Amino acid sequence: MIFKRLVALILCLLLVLGLLTISISVLADDAQEPAGVSYYITSLEDLLALADACAVDSYSQNVTVYLQTDLDLAGSDFASIPTFGGVFEGGGHTISGLSLTANRSHTGFFRYIQPGAAVKELNLSGEVNPGGSAQYAGGLAGNNAGSIRDCSFTGTVEALTSTGGLVGANEESGSIENCRVSGSVTGQHYTGGIAGQNLGSIVRCVSSASVN
Repeated sequence: MIFKRLVALILCLLLVLGLLTISISVLADDAQEPAGVSYYITSLEDLLALADACAVDSYSQNVTVYLQTDLDLAGSDFASIPTFGGVFEGGGHTISGLSLTANRSHTGFFRYIQPGAAVKELNLSGEVNPGGSAQYAGGLAGNNAGSIRDCSFTGTVEALTSTGGLVGANEESGSIENCRVSGSVTGQHYTGGIAGQNLGSIVRCVSSASVN
């Protein structure tokens, strides 16, 4: 009788230890953050592929993009990165020949920069002149809800509402820091050298652009 009770007690202890081990393993797995993905842009084709993939708003989240060369968009089919939620490391490189003239709102190299996203050390030059409703237009982004640092735009931006040299509208969670704009900005309502509308923060930025 005592032997049977002893065996039962040992089995119970083994069961408890097994469940404890499983729980610890599950908690450890849950604590691990998903590994980030690196995306390298070394050609125009790489940029176009990224723009196509970013039509899905979740694609770029947890992705770090590294621009590794200067690019010229003249004559290309580039029509904006629709939405971006990762980190874009421009590396001080310049993307020139930007030409965005389609009939649409939310126009810029990025149409929308998501909360928590970051764009750094990216230089852009060209023309942003959308038709149609022409709301929220900027050289770098139509709308920014993330972080933009050490970036520049040189060229012309022309739209109707919320028109900025760098971003059309900087949202409450948006921050723009150490950025520069030169060229010209033309709009009818809410127009500015850095941002057409600013609900977030703009720090240590300089605009030498003419603004109507």
